[in-house]
Amino acid sequence: NSTVTAGNSTNNTTEPGGLSPRKKGFPYDIWPTIYFYRYRGQITYPPCSEIVSWRVLDEPLLISRRQFKHLARLQESYIYMDEDECTNDSKVSPQGEAFRPLQQFNPNHQNVTHCTKKNFGFWMYKLHQ
Repeated sequence: NSTVTAGNSTNNTTEPGGLSPRKKGFPYDIWPTIYFYRYRGQITYPPCSEIVSWRVLDEPLLISRRQFKHLARLQESYIYMDEDECTNDSKVSPQGEAFRPLQQFNPNHQNVTHCTKKNFGFWMYKLHQ
C-alpha cells in the first residue's frame, strides 16, 4: 500500500519498469537560498522596456550543460496560443541567449537591494544558523 499526502509519498514499492513515485518538491527545496538581490531593469527583448523587477539568488545554483541545453530548448519552443492560432513566441535564440548583449552596471542608474533574513518575518521561513 502507499499513502500520498501533501506532496510526500510513503511508498515502499516501485511502479512497473522499476520507477518509484517522485516527491513533489517546493521550489525552495532545490534553491540554495531564499535570499536574493533585487533591482529594476529592462526586458531582454525589443522594445527593452524598463518594466521588470529582477530577482537574482545571492548564491549561484549550479546546473549541468545538459540542464542548460534543456532549459534553452524549453524557452525556444514557447508557443503563444490565442483564439485563432498557435505561434512560436520565443524571445530567445535556440542557444537560450537573449536578443541584446549584457549591459554594463551603472551604480548611478541602478538601485540594488540585497534581501536577507532580516527582511523576512521570523514566521515565514526557518532561519539557518
